[in-house]
Amino acid sequence: MAVTVKTAVSLPEYLFEEVDTYAKTHHQSRSSVIRLALEKLLNAYQDQKTLLKAKEIYAELAQSDQKLAEDFLSISSETLEVDG
Repeated sequence: MAVTVKTAVSLPEYLFEEVDTYAKTHHQSRSSVIRLALEKLLNAYQDQKTLLKAKEIYAELAQSDQKLAEDFLSISSETLEVDG
């Protein structure tokens, strides 16, 4: 089981009340509601970072594929000229 750490967080009153209402309605503690919200936020952030990295990789692959295609066309042209 993960080690938990206690911390104090300052919230605007309206947000505290919303968290408190949600926690009571869903029979959860405020801590578990805040923990879940943070996990969702951080997971979304991690997903966003992963997508950005994937886009970078795909852009690099596209450039590499373009270079390979150009080289292939160049070689093909030379072959056709020699054979022709």
